[in-house]
Amino acid sequence: MNPPIGSPSPPRWTNRLLVITFIESFATVCIERGAFFYGEHILKFTMKDNLLMALAFGLCYVTGALLSHRATSWLTERKVLISAIIAQAVIHIFMGVHITAITLVAGNAILGLVNGLKWPVVESYITAGLDHVQTSKVVGKFNMSWAGSIPLAVAAVGFLVELHPSALFLAAGLLNILALGIAWTLHQQPYHMPEDHPARPDPVRLASLKRLMYASRFLLLSSYGLMYVLAASLPYSLKGLGYGIQIATALAALMDVARIGAFGSLQRWSGWHDKQWPLWITVILLPAGFYMTHFAPSTAMIITGELLFGFTAGIVYYCALYYAMVAKNASVEASGAHEGLIGLGFALGPAAALIGIALASSLGSELNGTAATTALMILACSIPACMILLRRGKIT
Repeated sequence: MNPPIGSPSPPRWTNRLLVITFIESFATVCIERGAFFYGEHILKFTMKDNLLMALAFGLCYVTGALLSHRATSWLTERKVLISAIIAQAVIHIFMGVHITAITLVAGNAILGLVNGLKWPVVESYITAGLDHVQTSKVVGKFNMSWAGSIPLAVAAVGFLVELHPSALFLAAGLLNILALGIAWTLHQQPYHMPEDHPARPDPVRLASLKRLMYASRFLLLSSYGLMYVLAASLPYSLKGLGYGIQIATALAALMDVARIGAFGSLQRWSGWHDKQWPLWITVILLPAGFYMTHFAPSTAMIITGELLFGFTAGIVYYCALYYAMVAKNASVEASGAHEGLIGLGFALGPAAALIGIALASSLGSELNGTAATTALMILACSIPACMILLRRGKIT
C-alpha cells in the first residue's frame, strides 16, 4: 500500500533508490568519464577531440534535464526512470558491439540526453515528503551512493579497456539491466509534502534558502565546467608524466575520492546549514584546486590539486542540491534545474577550453589559452554568486 501524499517514502524504497543510484552512477561514469580515456588510448583522440565530445555530451545533458519535468507530466516518474534505464542499456550494448569513433561520440551524446532525464527523477524520489533535517540526511546518503561509485568506476575503466575494446560498454549495459530490475519495484510517483505543511520553511527562512540556492547554483555551474575540463585533459597530463592507462585512471579517481570526503563531512555535521561561509570558501579554493591540477608539473601537485578541487566541488554540489530540495519541495522541476546546470557546466567548461586552444598561438600555448578562458568562466560564475550572497532582501 502506498503512503499518503506528503509522507516520506518508506525506508525499503529509499534503500532501493540508493542501490539504483550506486549501480546507475557506476554504469554512467564508465562511459561518461571512461570515454575520454578510451578515446585517447584506443582511438588516438587529441585533447581537442575529447573536449568536443565533452561539449556534445554537456549540451545533450542539459537538454534532457530541462525536459525531465515535462516528461514526468506526460508519464509517471517511474515510467520515465524505467524508460531512461532501458535506453541506456540499449545504447551501451550497441556501442560495445559497434564501437567506432563515430559511435563513441554519438552514443556518448545520446547518453547525455538520457542521463539528464534520469537523475532529476531519482533526486525527487529520494527527497520527496521530507522536512529539512530529513532532507539533509537523505541527500547525504544519496551523495555517498552516487559519488561512492565514481572512483571505483574510473579506476575500473583502465582494466576494462585493456581487457577488451567492448568490455567497458558491455559492463555498463549489464549494470543497467540490474538496476532496471530494482526500478521496476518502485511506486509510480514520489509523495511531496503539501506546501502548507508545518515543516515547510516560513517565508523569511525560505527567502534565505533561495539566496543560498541561487548562489550555490552559480558555483555549481563553475565547478562542473572546470571538472569536465579536467576530465578531458587529465588523460594527457598523466600520460605526459609516464603513466599507463590503469595507473592514470586510478590517479584521476582521486578527485572523486575527495568529493566523497566532503559529502561524508557535510552529512555528519549540520553546522553549515543556512550559512554563507562554505560558499565563500569555495569561491577561492575551487579555482585554486583546478589550476594546481591544470598546471601541475609533477604527480604530487596533480594529487594535491585533485584533492582540493574535489573536496570543494563536493561542498558546492551538496549545498546546491540541499537548498534546491528544501526550497522547492523536492520537485522534479527543481532537480531538473539542478541537473540542467550540471549539464550546462559539462558544455561550458569544454567550450571555454576549446576557445583557449584556438587562441593558443596568441597566448603562447594551449595550456595558457585554456587557463585564460576558464578564468573568464570562473569570474562569470563567481561574481554573480558573490553578489547574491551580499544582497539583502527577498529573493523570489
